[in-house]
This record gives sequence, structure tokens and C-alpha cells, in this order.
Amino acid sequence: MVGSSGMYHLQGVDHVLTKQPRKIRQELDAILASTREMPSRMRQYAAFEFVQENLKSLLKANVLVGELKSEALRERHWSRLYKALKMPSGYQSSR
Repeated sequence: MVGSSGMYHLQGVDHVLTKQPRKIRQELDAILASTREMPSRMRQYAAFEFVQENLKSLLKANVLVGELKSEALRERHWSRLYKALKMPSGYQSSR
């Protein structure tokens, strides 16, 4: 999400990374399917298209979640990632 300052809002990243990418994909697919089942009078609103576009972009970003969950991503990579994002280091190895 983009905040008022134009910076991406990254709270909840750790929460997303605790889920399995497959489950996230299933949930997003289910939400997208439910929006497609809405009546045509609902589909004509700009908010409907906004939600559809956001869901599609989240599905694309889900690939990145899978890559971040990779065993190849070590603690040193997380440190560099947090530093590049200018976030306090919050990585805790669950292995």
C-alpha cells in the first residue's frame, strides 16, 4: 500500500511470511472468484475495478512471497533487505 508520503506501507510483512504462499494464493483466488460472481450492477462501480486490480496485483506479488520463504534466503539476506527498505531489523530465524 502506498501511504500519503508515497512510501510503501510494509507493516504486516512478517505476518504474510508466516503463511504458506499456496494458502495465500488459494485465499486470493477465492476472493477474486467471489467478486466475479457479483451482480453486474455492482461491477460497474469504480471500486469494483479497484478491488479486482488490487487482487490481481496481489496474486502476482504472491510469487515474491514464495521466494522470500525460500530456504536459500539466509539471515544476512534479511538484514540487507531490511536495511535497503530502511526498516528496523526484525528477522528471527524459525529454523
